[in-house]
Amino acid sequence: MDYQGRKSSCATPIEAVENLTIKLGSEEGFGSYQETQIWLKEEHAIEVAYSTAHKLVRYDLYYSPKVARPFSEKQSPEMVLDFK
Repeated sequence: MDYQGRKSSCATPIEAVENLTIKLGSEEGFGSYQETQIWLKEEHAIEVAYSTAHKLVRYDLYYSPKVARPFSEKQSPEMVLDFK
């Protein structure tokens, strides 16, 4: 028996993946993998598990959710500009 390699577990239609890639590359993006799940359900009528959304976005498409880092309220905008 010949080794066939790992089969793709992605059952998401190609059109949905292409649209997802465009959405992930935009400024808006997604804040979480759960938002990705919701978007797939609303836009393409595809229900996927959280783990599937995570695998698709993180490992298959090499993206991660865009989450702003917290910053201190005491932080001075002038000092930030000087630091840059």
